[in-house]
Amino acid sequence: MVNSTKLSTAECRALSGKITLREARLNCGFKVEEVAAETGISLVELAQIEEDASEVSSHLILTLIALYNTDWNHIYAGRAEDVYRAREYVADFSDVGVISSIKAEVASISNMVTQERYSRQYLSRLIRDVFQDLHDHENKLLRPFIANRDNARGGKQREG
Repeated sequence: MVNSTKLSTAECRALSGKITLREARLNCGFKVEEVAAETGISLVELAQIEEDASEVSSHLILTLIALYNTDWNHIYAGRAEDVYRAREYVADFSDVGVISSIKAEVASISNMVTQERYSRQYLSRLIRDVFQDLHDHENKLLRPFIANRDNARGGKQREG
């Protein structure tokens, strides 16, 4: 399990950029039954491998990576939970600078409003720009979590 006190921010960033074997399978649109039939791995073993591949032979991992047509540099062949925790850590703490910048913009606009030297149109445009920045940043932060949720839902529906 990833422990944020033991891993540096750089290590968490690196790990959060990896995908799990389950995510690689889902990215290719494979159902677990299809992978099992293609590789001879049982459904139970495949589920275990997708949760924790740290004790799995490199030959078996390479077989799955080849089936998924994925670069091995993108795969994390350990506990899937490690990747998920690293993603949470990185998303929680890595973008403080962007948030501070947006706060500064809002404070500046608030100051402009009280000075009454700027037109409503100008201030309105500035506020719209700040909301667009917030929207873009929110999408960036939430993208991995939404993808994980959607993959989990889609995977469960397909694997049924």
